[in-house]
Amino acid sequence: CHAAVEAKAATADARVAARELAADASRATANAADATADKTREMANKAEQNADKHDADHAQH
Repeated sequence: CHAAVEAKAATADARVAARELAADASRATANAADATADKTREMANKAEQNADKHDADHAQH
């Protein structure tokens, strides 16, 4: 039956599209996680520098 063949093809196409969307979404999530990790590292470094500066200021007095 021709309609069944077309339906199968459409289902396969939809599956491929869904898989690609899922891959894009997980990539986007991974990128966001990387960006968040970078931000967190930057903040931690800044906090550390501030603490060092604070210690240095105290050491001078």
